[in-house]
Amino acid sequence: TNRGQVAKFQGEYAKVVEGFNQTLDVVIEPINAASATLRELAQGNLHTAMTGDFKGQHGQIKEDMNQTIAFLKEYVEEITDTLEEIGRGNLNQEITTTYLGDFHAIKTALNDITTSLSTTMLDINNAAGQVESGARQISDGGQALAQGATEQASAIQELTASIDEVAQETKQNAVRANEANQRSIEVRNNAEIGNV
Repeated sequence: TNRGQVAKFQGEYAKVVEGFNQTLDVVIEPINAASATLRELAQGNLHTAMTGDFKGQHGQIKEDMNQTIAFLKEYVEEITDTLEEIGRGNLNQEITTTYLGDFHAIKTALNDITTSLSTTMLDINNAAGQVESGARQISDGGQALAQGATEQASAIQELTASIDEVAQETKQNAVRANEANQRSIEVRNNAEIGNV
């Protein structure tokens, strides 16, 4: 940021100092542009770019900087889209783009999360289906026992005992259904927490 004071010199010395100042301006411009772009990146702004008409190595720095920003932006957008879909309950998500370097671990972890959540939800659905089937069987058995009780008065005591067993099984199934519901709520809460 320091510059020579041309007014303090005369003749050729003044021209040398002025040329030196102009050289510093040309050298510092791409550094300032790169620095400003990096500050924007540090603030999380992936919609920034290094601008300026730079030649040679400075032009290469500009091109490399802008390619890096585009690369980061693409990854972040795809990861964000995937997480938003998971947040909406769509667990059929998989990132198939080739990720490089440390981003590969992020891709793998995210795909593992969606696979695990899908498996857990499938297990919960299967358990709920089994509970429903068991409850239907118990209900059908109860109806058959009730019909038999009206036909045979002597079997009332046996039916009462059977109905007590059915009631106990129904309570156990209700407890299991409640547990499955609680697990479903926990999975949803964990998914929401993972989305944050």
